[in-house]
Amino acid sequence: MKKLFLGMAAATLIGGAPRIVPAATNAKTKTREIAHYLKSVDARAAIPSPEWPPYHDVHMPSETFSHVNIAWLTVLFVLLAVASGLWNFGLGLPALATLLLAFAAGYETFFGSRYLMQGFSPKQPIAFSHELHAGKLGISCYYCHHGTLKSNTAGVPSVNVCMNCHAVVHRTTTETKDSPEIAKIIASWKSRNGAHPKSIDWARVHRLPDYVHFSHRIHIANGIRCQECHGAVETMTRVRQAAPLTMGWCIDCHRLNKAAAPSYWKRAGGPVDCNACHF
Repeated sequence: MKKLFLGMAAATLIGGAPRIVPAATNAKTKTREIAHYLKSVDARAAIPSPEWPPYHDVHMPSETFSHVNIAWLTVLFVLLAVASGLWNFGLGLPALATLLLAFAAGYETFFGSRYLMQGFSPKQPIAFSHELHAGKLGISCYYCHHGTLKSNTAGVPSVNVCMNCHAVVHRTTTETKDSPEIAKIIASWKSRNGAHPKSIDWARVHRLPDYVHFSHRIHIANGIRCQECHGAVETMTRVRQAAPLTMGWCIDCHRLNKAAAPSYWKRAGGPVDCNACHF
């Protein structure tokens, strides 16, 4: 009986060993595979994600001076009239001050309201590079911003999405020790069950007014590519607002007929009535 028990114990240990050893081996193998892949990526030129067309094939409408802010144009004329009246009454300094205000209103009429946020590129809490992730590595926009396909908002990826890779990848191929930027992600992840969890406070780059209804899902479903509103994100080390994103800029797209629209669009000629975006 004793021999039978010892034999069963030995068989259990022998049979269990293959299930224990490969677990550690697989982790090391996975690490080597990812490191080898990243080295091969660094060795080749940056390329856009396979699902994207070359940037020069993406249609980005450009606003013209025909799109004038009527409200600010009214303010401009009122200020010019006030400045003229003050000048006629001999009030030179108030007239000049009013002219300065009129100049500011004129700039807002033709330039300011459309280009105030264009080029906005705030510093982020983590130096995340879209050029590396979306460009060199070819990671799809939809992998991180998964809300794009099914909801109005694209959404900011949660830390667990980052940890799908960075649970293993702690440095880039050009670094000799763990990256301090990746360490911030790992620290946020490890604090999730603690008394003081640390979130990553990303700075928002693109923002539309609350009275504007925009659906990512509808645009993506009709073949509109990410770069057509956000610019060549796969070339940006730090994301910036590439387009003005104003009403006139959007209407320029909506007015395109099928002949003028890019061939990969499923549908052209978007709605131009007010209730489509303001309801």
